[in-house]
Amino acid sequence: MTDQVLLSISLISHSELKHLKILLPSLLESIQGISHEILLVDNCSRDQTVDYLRQNYPQIKIAVNHRPRGYGANHNSNLRRALGKYLLVLNADLKFEKETAKGLLEFMEGRPECGVSTCRLLNWHDREVQHNCRTFPSLVDIWARRFPLKNRRLHGIADRHEMLGEDYKGDFEADWFQGSLMMFRRRALEQIGGFDERFFLYFEDVDICRRIALSGWKVFYHGGAFVNHRFHRQSASPLNRMFWVHLSSMARYFNKYGWRFQPRLQDESRPAPSAPGQPKVAIVHDYLTQYGGAERVLALLQKIFPQADLYTLVCQRGDGLLEEHLDMAKARTSFVQHLPGTEWGQFREYFGFYPMAVESFDFTGYDILVSSSSAWVKGAITDHRTWHLCYLYSPMRFVWDWYHQTLREYPWIARVFLKLMLSSIRRWDVMSAQRPDRIIAVSAEIQKRIFKYYRRESIVLHPAVDTEFFLPQNDGGENEYYLVVSRLKPYKRVDLAVKAFNLTGRILVVVGDGSEMKRLKKMALPNIRFVGKVSDRQLLDYYQNCRALVFPTLEDFGLTPLEAQCCGKPVIAYGQGGALETVVEGETGVFFYQQTVESLIAAVNRFEEMSFDRDRIRGHAQQFNQNKFISNLKQIVDQEYTKFREGKR
Repeated sequence: MTDQVLLSISLISHSELKHLKILLPSLLESIQGISHEILLVDNCSRDQTVDYLRQNYPQIKIAVNHRPRGYGANHNSNLRRALGKYLLVLNADLKFEKETAKGLLEFMEGRPECGVSTCRLLNWHDREVQHNCRTFPSLVDIWARRFPLKNRRLHGIADRHEMLGEDYKGDFEADWFQGSLMMFRRRALEQIGGFDERFFLYFEDVDICRRIALSGWKVFYHGGAFVNHRFHRQSASPLNRMFWVHLSSMARYFNKYGWRFQPRLQDESRPAPSAPGQPKVAIVHDYLTQYGGAERVLALLQKIFPQADLYTLVCQRGDGLLEEHLDMAKARTSFVQHLPGTEWGQFREYFGFYPMAVESFDFTGYDILVSSSSAWVKGAITDHRTWHLCYLYSPMRFVWDWYHQTLREYPWIARVFLKLMLSSIRRWDVMSAQRPDRIIAVSAEIQKRIFKYYRRESIVLHPAVDTEFFLPQNDGGENEYYLVVSRLKPYKRVDLAVKAFNLTGRILVVVGDGSEMKRLKKMALPNIRFVGKVSDRQLLDYYQNCRALVFPTLEDFGLTPLEAQCCGKPVIAYGQGGALETVVEGETGVFFYQQTVESLIAAVNRFEEMSFDRDRIRGHAQQFNQNKFISNLKQIVDQEYTKFREGKR
């Protein structure tokens, strides 16, 4: 019987008898000769709808609600019972033309890439075209459309949002259209799981079109078929209860997709197409605000998945390094991007909103999600069809390892509230760490922390260094100074190196910038030079001509020791954490085992009495090359994703 039904029609009635008396005769005439079924949910009607339908249209399959349910929930109820290849979702306030249904079916049959379509809607009385297609909304779009006193700019924004420039007598691709009439391809609807039932009324049409587009299907308007529609805006007036229902659904939509203030650029929200037979991939990264070790890994992820869409909580363009190494043109940000002060670097003050921001990203339609996370984005929500791989740089430091240190940075009054907030975030952190299907740790050190805090097993895949760029100088360089390469943050302990070299008088060059710059400069003597942020070419020059890299940080892994070793330079490192996995005592560097000035000075003095083989140092670093990283990660993805698809999780 399933093969015999071409078209399933879904209707909802809430005391809609007067409209159904007009719709049903015209609909039956339009679908004559088409194998079909009609399914209707009566949503607690207070008129005689059910009795009338059972008496006059016994072929309609009726379900009766005992309590009111939302638009999406009612249509999902019909769709679960539906047998057709195509599913036509209708409002009751329509009147069909004779060729409408046939025209829409022929259009869908001729467009196999189309997941959902609509047709031309005409006003009931004057038959003028209703412009029922829209771009995905921003807050400015909604304001421009509803605000009565518009200037020329607001008129332009509203016209663009309502797609008034399109030919509504022809066919075109849209972001979404109003839900009065929607014809779905069954496969597309099953792929996304139907309507999101959290939308009681309004915005469910925006949401379902967006999820269909993100799943790789296209959303089309077909102007060759048309129906008559009684258009009435119950939500226009604040005095009407529907206004507040509309407002609530709007808030739910923006919470889900991010609170975008400005209208989007053309095609910004469309998912990047994937090659035929290839999985659709998204990459999500905590923040794109500076170019460091995590961003170097992200650049490799983009190389492995060149068609992947990129998501991030906050994106800031600054010194050009991010743009130089990463494809940021289509980076999609969360609502935090538009909060006051974010564009001036004050985004960290909104950390209490980050769980909500991460969960607002909708990854429906993606086959694979790769989260590049040191804190937040491992908590991205995916459905059961999406395999989530998390490359984890560290469990959330400020609620675990640095918890007490973080509290000490604030006045005692603020600590009371901060303790409550951090406690809540810690619970979210543990809960959200259960969401990835597979976790990759950057080092054995991080693997231990993942198990301790999250009770999750993980595998270790070390980040890679660009061994083809970081090369030694032929003559070994000038060897006239020691070098620190680091973000200047308190936990990096660059102050340890500054104090030690103040006492020894040896030349120290500090590469990097951060909140500690002013304090460190103030304590430094003339033998210590701060050069700030530098380009990769300048950094290479500093590596090639240094005597050794000083690495005083307890780091999760640390790429800078490997970059220095690629240039044939030894490392003086704090002997804890990730450094133990990248530096070999006596062969590629020396360790100091207490984070004290005295211990560091003793290590420098010991280093001065030793000799190192430049080729052996570089040979050790070459084990961490990019080709090996790419090959190993591809192997993990292929194996684990295959298991996921076969249900062997």
